[in-house]
Amino acid sequence: MHLSTLAAHRWRDKCPCCGVRMTGGRYIAGRVAPPTYKTRGHDKAIAEGGSLNLWVWICNRCNVNQASLSFEVWARKLMRADDARAERVAELADFFRRHESDSRHSYPGVRPAENVEVPRIDTLAD
Repeated sequence: MHLSTLAAHRWRDKCPCCGVRMTGGRYIAGRVAPPTYKTRGHDKAIAEGGSLNLWVWICNRCNVNQASLSFEVWARKLMRADDARAERVAELADFFRRHESDSRHSYPGVRPAENVEVPRIDTLAD
């Protein structure tokens, strides 16, 4: 099962980082999303080589606060700041560690072929 689906079963419509009930739907492009708007939270930032397939729904406020930190590093930062979200974010980091290897691909049960030789186009027969 995909990581985001497992997380949705675990936390339902609440942000796993802060517990606020997240809102979905549409908002007008160019405007700032409301703090409770659900966004994709990645354990490793895409800009730093993180996977597009490894994400969970978190609220916009937490996503902005997380910035490019991993959940584990962010949890430590929150603990030092005595932020109430620290324990929840640490639990999410642990959740990622336990389930990420099963969820590296966007389609459950579909894995890329390994050690497959692909014939060159110029060697294929008509």
